[in-house]
Amino acid sequence: MAVFVLTTMEGAVMLARTYRNFEAYDAAIVQLRDYVERLLAEGRSLSQPNRKHA
Repeated sequence: MAVFVLTTMEGAVMLARTYRNFEAYDAAIVQLRDYVERLLAEGRSLSQPNRKHA
């Protein structure tokens, strides 16, 4: 996960330098945060006991 995060951030820095603005960096970080939040949400849902109603 650490390599994925660092790779994403380095790619975002390269895009920002190429386009000479922070919009590309910001967009990449928004996508990264969304991905991590989805992983966390999925982990929470998997850790909840499966409750069946009779």
